[in-house]
Amino acid sequence: MFRPFGRLWRGIRQHPWISLLVCLVLGPSLAFGGAQLWAGYHYRAARAALRAGDPRAALGHIQQAQRVWPSDPETLLLAARIERLNENYDAAEADLNECRRVQGEATEAYQLEMYLLRAQQGDLSGVEPILWGYVHKNSPESPAILEALARTYIRDMRFRPAVEALTRWLKLEPNAVQALDWRAWSYERLRMPEEAAEDYRRALKLDPNRDTARLRFVEMLLADNNPQDALKHLLYLQKRQPDNLDVLTGLARVRFFEGEMAEAARLLDRVLARNPEHYSALLFRGRVAIQQGQVSEAERWLQRAVKRYPTSPELHASLYDVLRHLPDRKADADAQLARLDRVKGDADRLIAALAKEAGQKAADPELTYEIGCLFLKVEQPELGVRWLYEVLRLQPDHHGAHRALAEHYEKSGEKEKARKHRSQLKQTPTK
Repeated sequence: MFRPFGRLWRGIRQHPWISLLVCLVLGPSLAFGGAQLWAGYHYRAARAALRAGDPRAALGHIQQAQRVWPSDPETLLLAARIERLNENYDAAEADLNECRRVQGEATEAYQLEMYLLRAQQGDLSGVEPILWGYVHKNSPESPAILEALARTYIRDMRFRPAVEALTRWLKLEPNAVQALDWRAWSYERLRMPEEAAEDYRRALKLDPNRDTARLRFVEMLLADNNPQDALKHLLYLQKRQPDNLDVLTGLARVRFFEGEMAEAARLLDRVLARNPEHYSALLFRGRVAIQQGQVSEAERWLQRAVKRYPTSPELHASLYDVLRHLPDRKADADAQLARLDRVKGDADRLIAALAKEAGQKAADPELTYEIGCLFLKVEQPELGVRWLYEVLRLQPDHHGAHRALAEHYEKSGEKEKARKHRSQLKQTPTK
């Protein structure tokens, strides 16, 4: 098998100058062709990774392609999309700007990707009708558009329009695993467990190694008091991720349901040794202690959990259950009940406001303001700030939104941002 190489070597030795001339002539062409093949492979691999719902893998491939094709418009557009999906917005914008410079005009493909970037960066309302227009006209880019819309709706906790976008996507691509996964999660938030379970099962059948979706399905099954079905999924996950703390906590919860409190405690202690602030582990460690008759120990775990997660109705309810059964703790139990009512009331008002907003045809600045304030109250500041800035987009002189943002930024130590909103308050009449 080595004879051809031997003959080649003998030829080079016998005719060195001719061999050198051939290398000088053909070498650059061979190198150029090899680079083109290399870039083409990575470009195709990037597209395949996107279709598989793995933008992180796509990023590595497109960066390799860009090393060879730094000014190719199609490569730049694909790179911008991948950077956007990885939330690298500055890089996405830079790729789009370079694409426009190279092409000398704002092509339709460029415009669409810019709209998608604006939507994902938070300016959804400014481009939402345009993006849906593409979908209604059956644009070949509809799946990508619907994915971007759904991603943004879910981020902003607008689950009804998210379901609408995802359902449209699934009509175009019935086996889109990402769409099934996201729609299942959205159905959960809308308290539609049967629909969520059906989508989770379909998604996991299509992609059994979608671990995050499987974990969410496990959480839903456990919340529905279905530990046996949950256990099957947990054992599958344990083989793939033996040290995953969420998997270990899920196994502990199954043991809790089965009445095996000692084993549940052992698993939960193992989780909390590695992450002392793990939400579910703290909650169920307190519940296990209750079942073991260790009431003081249960209170200790739950007080620790409530201190770390002060807006969780579930934690406050468990702590109240402990305190109301303790002798001489009536005053503490009454105070805890008041805290529970307040926290649960905020959560219920937020759910109701989001449902009301989802059913409206036109944006309502006052309802948007209420939602923003409630997000801040339940300690979800990123969402709260996003909704409050949406108020200011709808009504730039909204006194309440400026005040809420000023107070938030003062509390978080962002003095310059707080100052800007305080200065707006002086120019804005109170309503």
